[in-house]
Amino acid sequence: MVLYSKIKEGGVTGTEVAGLPTNLSAFNNNKTPFVPVSNFNIGLDSNIAINDKLDFNANINLNGTGETYWFEDNVAKSDGYDLLDARASLTLNKKVKFTVWGKNITDKQYFLEYYSGAQFGGFDDFGWRGRPATYGATLSVDF
Repeated sequence: MVLYSKIKEGGVTGTEVAGLPTNLSAFNNNKTPFVPVSNFNIGLDSNIAINDKLDFNANINLNGTGETYWFEDNVAKSDGYDLLDARASLTLNKKVKFTVWGKNITDKQYFLEYYSGAQFGGFDDFGWRGRPATYGATLSVDF
């Protein structure tokens, strides 16, 4: 999916904040902050009966997020990123299921949010990083 989001019509704030213009129409037609320009998801899923009592299931998903502009002036932006998740399960007698999984298994580093210190009075830049690679296993029993 490609998203086309832009600031259609700005206004006037009345006061200058951290060097931003008081006439916000200066940002007209810029990309909308915090809205990625594109997103996609591709997934593959399988389910294989190994025998009458044992099933194998696996899936892999690739989630893509396009570049993201962080402010109305469109100066600061993050590059797009792709996250790869995977899961594999064995199910015995349709009652006992053991699953191993991984999220962001390529350990892609990315930002969920970013703020420039210059726009907030000269503080250091800060941002929230996305979740690093995580792995786990689960065991479930239906009874």
